Amino acid sequence: MGILARTIRLLVGIKDALNKLEKTISRYQESEDRKEKEKVPTELKARVSLPVEVTSYYEAEQRERGIKNRHETYKRRVEYVGVGAAIILAILTFCTLITLKGQLKAMQQQTCIQREGAINQERAWVGLSQTPQIDIGSLSQPQFNAQINLQLRNFGKGPAFNVFSDSELAVHGHVEETLTTTCNLIFPFVGLTPTRPVGSSEDVSKHQWGQMIFPNQDPLNNGNSWTAKSSDILGQEVFVVGCIVYKDQFERPHWTKFSYSTGPFITQVVRDASSFRHLYVSSANNYTDDAEKKQSCPN
Repeated sequence: MGILARTIRLLVGIKDALNKLEKTISRYQESEDRKEKEKVPTELKARVSLPVEVTSYYEAEQRERGIKNRHETYKRRVEYVGVGAAIILAILTFCTLITLKGQLKAMQQQTCIQREGAINQERAWVGLSQTPQIDIGSLSQPQFNAQINLQLRNFGKGPAFNVFSDSELAVHGHVEETLTTTCNLIFPFVGLTPTRPVGSSEDVSKHQWGQMIFPNQDPLNNGNSWTAKSSDILGQEVFVVGCIVYKDQFERPHWTKFSYSTGPFITQVVRDASSFRHLYVSSANNYTDDAEKKQSCPN
């Protein structure tokens, strides 16, 4: 039994020694594996480094990219400056156009005013050369006849064409109405539009009416008859009102209105035919179409 026990103990000792050796070898192997793992990244790090040419290329590209970025920045700044300059130029151009437009309008207005002034200086101006003369019958009769005599004169520098006149007697309070009616009746003779409808619808401007008066020519005698009831004017302030129409050498139609009276109301009313021997210029209703002419030149 002693030999068997010793043999068993020997085998157990050999086994333990083998186990220890196996563990030692395992620990050594693990240690070596760890070293290999640590060594591989280091070697990889060394081996992964790029070639010098590639590195130089990328470094040059980085420098060129920086220069290119600076160029792009400069280009954008130049573009911004150009856009700003274009906007400023557009504003200045717009302001200049407005100024030039205003100057052109002022020049046109000035030219128009000068042209109108020159025309007014050279055109015909027709009016009465003296107070109307009234030849009137006796007012003691129920009706009377009156002849209103006018002397028309051209005070301008150009000839007057289609000169025509008309006149009426009117009592106080009906002067303006009578004058308007008188003018409306003869306005169409020179192409003027009546302010109120007239009886005839015929285009009388197609026909030649009136007479011609040259500058410095002797006054043209014209007149018309008037019949009314004596009771209509006795004890009244009576007015002699009328209208003259004509065309100047520029084919422009004109009119002249006039008004005279027998004297102030109440103090010098009509009592008989002698009341018409001296007439007084009225304080109103003596003017020409220029007084009512609309502004023909642009403002």
